[in-house]
Amino acid sequence: MRKPLRITTVRGKWAYAVVGWIVVLATNRLVATFADHSVGAEIVATILFVALFVVGARLFRGQDELRDPPRPWWRMTARATLSRRLGVLFAVLAGAMALSGLGLMLPRPPGRPPVAPIDVVTVTTTVLTYGAVAVLYIISGRRLKRLETQQPTPEKVDPALSAPFDDGWPRAR
Repeated sequence: MRKPLRITTVRGKWAYAVVGWIVVLATNRLVATFADHSVGAEIVATILFVALFVVGARLFRGQDELRDPPRPWWRMTARATLSRRLGVLFAVLAGAMALSGLGLMLPRPPGRPPVAPIDVVTVTTTVLTYGAVAVLYIISGRRLKRLETQQPTPEKVDPALSAPFDDGWPRAR
């Protein structure tokens, strides 16, 4: 029986992120070229974007995580702090995109073309997607924080200070 693929190194995680973004962007450009910026192209772009994060969350493992069993559906990262930070980042991105969408509602100066309906669809799907990813990360961070408070943290002991007959006093190195 084969072991499942897990990405545990920082270099591997960066490689997944960079290659994943390149593949998603290239696929979106290809689909947009043939679909002529239609709603279908936006749906494909949204699915690929969410799949990049969901697959990454299933493949990545932290140092203290078990490698073989699958993660729970809600767990996006190994640490609560990272989940919360990514959740805030995507919430800020969703807010910024929503503000840019409000710019589409402003009256257009004479001589400029009207706003295309696909632009509104693009902004709406992007805001919803970033918002959904933000919610996933924030839920993950809250649950991981609850788990961290329930489990006692293992005490880190310096091996140079913990001799078999340690009397509690620090030793010179």
